[in-house]
Amino acid sequence: MKLSSLSPYIKRFIQTESPDIRTKEKLFSLIEKSIILKINYTLRPNWTLLNFLFGGYDSKPAEDVVSKLKIFDYYKYYLDNILNYINDVGLVVLTRKRTEEILLETNQLLYTKFVTDLTSVKIKNFFLYVYSVKSEDSFEITLESVIPYFFIRLFLEDKKPYFQDLIEKFKNADDYKDSDELDFKTVIKILLGKYESLAGTKPRTEEFDTYSADSLYVLNMQGKKNDRTEETKNIFEVTVPKTDIEEHDMGIKNGLVELFSKEELDFIIKKLFRADKTLFNETFRKLSAMNRWDDAMDFLKKYFIENNININRKKIIKFVDKLNDYFLSKERAENY
Repeated sequence: MKLSSLSPYIKRFIQTESPDIRTKEKLFSLIEKSIILKINYTLRPNWTLLNFLFGGYDSKPAEDVVSKLKIFDYYKYYLDNILNYINDVGLVVLTRKRTEEILLETNQLLYTKFVTDLTSVKIKNFFLYVYSVKSEDSFEITLESVIPYFFIRLFLEDKKPYFQDLIEKFKNADDYKDSDELDFKTVIKILLGKYESLAGTKPRTEEFDTYSADSLYVLNMQGKKNDRTEETKNIFEVTVPKTDIEEHDMGIKNGLVELFSKEELDFIIKKLFRADKTLFNETFRKLSAMNRWDDAMDFLKKYFIENNININRKKIIKFVDKLNDYFLSKERAENY
């Protein structure tokens, strides 16, 4: 895979984290980490920034912090306030505590600006990137676009103690559960106080336990262990609610096939399996026999490398994300 085929964001991540890549396996690993980091940053930027920038350290060289901040290209209000503080004070070292204070101050200003003369345009801009997690392109997001309420709750809880009254609005509207899917239009109505409850008609996927913010992790940078070590897990991992699925018969019946719509399966068979349904069936049978995501990911990496698959394509990323969700849910169920 040529680096030129990667998105600017992934290129920046690789250049910052590990510019010297000697194997395809290393490249694929970095791409996977960059994707999951972006999901984490999109859904809870404060938590992700603190853990990604500092890991297990109480402070970091300002130069390192600046380099990592340049990986991201949205939520500029967080990035610019940290960068401006470093530049204005002329810092050599930035502490985690001071960064937490900057983020808190930013959230206070953000909240005040958001709730003052609240409009649908403000709401759209505020949640735009959260809705983009389930869309291939932010330009495709419409008033009918949907995401699980879990995404919204996580995004708002990340800004504590501010924005918590907005969570109460969702509870008061229809007491939404994490697995409930909300379209953009409904979110706007709820926050503007124009929503009329339609109890019992909310779109809901299968029941899940309440999601914990700790189900999303960022990379643990090498560093001194302290009381935050458990927060900064040493893998990238994301667990999100499933959405409704469409039945599609490709000659086999298993949980994996049912994760994908007919359109998605058509793409998978054509692009990943060269329109060979026999190869597709055999590969999915092997995946279905696996119980752990680590095993499935190793199997997929080997297949992608051997067949020179460009995993940076958005539909392939979504394919891997759905399998990731399936296997992690399977592992959780086995642990109960």
